[in-house]
Amino acid sequence: MSVLSLERVAAIRADPERRTRLLEACGVDKSRPFLPEDQTQLYHTPAYRLLDREQRIRYNQLFALRVNEYIMMLERDFVEPVLDALRGRIARRGPPELLEALDAMHDEESLHYEAFAALNRQCEPEAYRRSDYWFMQLKPYERLTLRVMHAGARWLPF
Repeated sequence: MSVLSLERVAAIRADPERRTRLLEACGVDKSRPFLPEDQTQLYHTPAYRLLDREQRIRYNQLFALRVNEYIMMLERDFVEPVLDALRGRIARRGPPELLEALDAMHDEESLHYEAFAALNRQCEPEAYRRSDYWFMQLKPYERLTLRVMHAGARWLPF
């Protein structure tokens, strides 16, 4: 594994083609799967073959929305707080270039979240009218686990 220099990271960040962009509104074709069938869990079970085409497509679409939510949850509830903890430490002891890179990473993670949320809203407007989450409802102990992991960010590399 190679580590990019801060200069290389800044050059990549400055390239508009490499930045996350929100999707433009477009029609969603509900007659097609949203991701490859073999990327779903149920596909690998005998029960999947019992579903008709319409059921398989709907399962695939719902699974894809849940995957998006999972990524959103990781970015908002894990990555951003960890970056906040690291940014605080770098602000006190690190080079300004590293702090700038972490700030840019934080901004990019926020854009990722918004892109996934917008995509889900385009696919299922009613389900996402009130919340960005339809499937990922974290329980209190799961939120506590995330907070413990955030606290360790000051001492442990993630």
